[in-house]
Amino acid sequence: MQPNPGAKLSARNLNLYYGSFHALKDVNLDVQPRSITAIIGPSGCGKSTLLRTFNRMNDLVQGARVEGEVTLDGQNIYAKETSLVTLRKRVGMVFQRPNPFPFSVRENVLFGPHAHGIVGRDRLEELLERSLKAAGLWDQVADKLDTPALELSLGEQQQLCIARLLAVEPEVIQKRVVQLNQSLKRTISLEKGLDNAQKCVMRFLPSKEPEIEGYEFGFLYRSSEKVGGDFFDFVPLDGDHLGLIIGDVSGHGLDAAILMGICKKVLNLRAKEAGRGSPREVLLRAHRDLAPDFHRCSFVTALYGILELPTGRFTFCRAGHEPPIVFGPDIPPRPIESRGAILGAKIHQGDELEDKSVEVPPGGYVLLYTDGLPELMDSRGAVYTRDRLLFSLGQVTPELSCREALNAILRSAQGFAEGEPQADDITTILFCRRESER
Repeated sequence: MQPNPGAKLSARNLNLYYGSFHALKDVNLDVQPRSITAIIGPSGCGKSTLLRTFNRMNDLVQGARVEGEVTLDGQNIYAKETSLVTLRKRVGMVFQRPNPFPFSVRENVLFGPHAHGIVGRDRLEELLERSLKAAGLWDQVADKLDTPALELSLGEQQQLCIARLLAVEPEVIQKRVVQLNQSLKRTISLEKGLDNAQKCVMRFLPSKEPEIEGYEFGFLYRSSEKVGGDFFDFVPLDGDHLGLIIGDVSGHGLDAAILMGICKKVLNLRAKEAGRGSPREVLLRAHRDLAPDFHRCSFVTALYGILELPTGRFTFCRAGHEPPIVFGPDIPPRPIESRGAILGAKIHQGDELEDKSVEVPPGGYVLLYTDGLPELMDSRGAVYTRDRLLFSLGQVTPELSCREALNAILRSAQGFAEGEPQADDITTILFCRRESER
């Protein structure tokens, strides 16, 4: 069967093998110019494998072998003299998952034009704008072209990959186009929904620290996804007492965020109801409120404490949560351990919960945190650990504000992780009793 002279792209008696596996068998196909050709079939039938033969992406697969002929404008693309750089400029591919380069938005789009020797500022800027507009991304990134591409949402990253492809002006663009467009629309819609959910979640959490004479407060919240399950709160009880809440709902994403909102509100209401009463009683009542509606695999860890402002006495109860850490210029960092079972799970008459108190002297600090901080991991799977956190706290100096101290602590942990994405939410509260008297 001879190639169709009017076809842009043709395959004749095309066979492809991965080692001994025969993936494509005697494929004959013509792709006409200025047309859309749909390749339809069940999962695993070889659609993507066929597409990769058209710009020789299968050359990168060890053990791949091609028999037969593929022609582009009548020229056999598997001939020895074929330039792969030129071929892949002429026949572009959009992958099912976004694969932006770890550069800025601008550098991603202009990577291909630079590689193919296109110069001139005006020409490059025209290509940049035209490609981003064609991909439907210009309005979102026009004022942040130097932003790292990996900071874009998943939907925007896919649009960026399309713009990067369009910038080299390919003659053939291949992918399952209908599926890609539908998937892209669904992804963009989901991203917008998550953006709205993220704004809603942030409204649940405090936007600024309490301002109390003789004390300084700082907090830090870093979700591993758009929305997460960590929460915290400051609850004014009276002029001399402040309640502090921190917690972590099991799981991630929207499910955890919904439970987070419920847990945070329940604890806030129970804390206000109890006033200066026992933190243990607050957690017990919150547990009774939450347990009937929790799925058997859902739970929440939490810590509730009351800071007595005139004396610096901090009385707390923790339900399966990380223990608070007390430290200061003359106080080596140490966790204050206590018994505590998780909320939402079975608690035997409250016996597994207990109140504990610690005196915070002038100049002393208390750190409350979720397990996402000590459980940060590097690329080799090594864990940051509480011991490393304690060492980091020992480096905090009194001249740092609480917010500056938290940023330094997080930088230390992230330095250990060496850029590895965090797998869990990270939330911290740090307060300091300053030297001056109230």
